Amino acid sequence: MGLQTVFHLNPAALGTLARISEHIKFSIYQAFKLHPKANKIIILEDDLMVSPDFISYFHQTAPLLDMDKSIFCINAYNYNSFLPTAIDTTRLYREDVLPAYGWMISRELSHELLPGWPPHYYVN
Repeated sequence: MGLQTVFHLNPAALGTLARISEHIKFSIYQAFKLHPKANKIIILEDDLMVSPDFISYFHQTAPLLDMDKSIFCINAYNYNSFLPTAIDTTRLYREDVLPAYGWMISRELSHELLPGWPPHYYVN
């Protein structure tokens, strides 16, 4: 079974943040387009080594996206994870910062987000 590949030719004239924003938008759109039966996707940066429980974590937390519409995404990374907060594997925390590295979003929310995604601006 082959793996389908999609290349994103992100304009070099974009600034760094605009390129990242455009790439995330493209990736979300393409993932749901290529997998029409998927109701959630995981956005994962390509240079990471994930923990052994990475898939299990998302599998266990996926229902939260369906149950609570105030949740934007499920994130597997926390900039503020320290031993006192990270030691309890039964506790989840709400964050109000952008997701990073590995995060899951629902198709439903992507339909709301993508049409209003900020346009990119070229650098002169």
